[in-house]
Amino acid sequence: MPSAMSRNSSSQSRCGRRGEEKSEIKYNLLDMNRRNGISILGRMLAPVSRSLNAAAARKLLDVKADAQTQKRVNTLARKCNEGELTPSERAEYEWLVTAGNVIAVLQAEARLRLAKNR
Repeated sequence: MPSAMSRNSSSQSRCGRRGEEKSEIKYNLLDMNRRNGISILGRMLAPVSRSLNAAAARKLLDVKADAQTQKRVNTLARKCNEGELTPSERAEYEWLVTAGNVIAVLQAEARLRLAKNR
């Protein structure tokens, strides 16, 4: 999600652990349901999305990670891709990815809302 948090890995990233082959980490709970294309997260956030007025939608589009947070995400993504995350770093990275997904869904809904109001 470039506008909120850039990641060096995808939602289904390969993220290895020390001494192991890289294993696939799936963020399926909050990620897209591949079978029917419906986002579980999108459905959970629908009440918030429906309540957006134009001004709130525009402000939401400006949400992005500050420099310190983005630097941390980049560091964790690099370590993840290299298989060097500690368990606590893995938990932190997964939380940041989830937060980024929430922001991305809300921003997508904001864009749709603004496009409908044109």
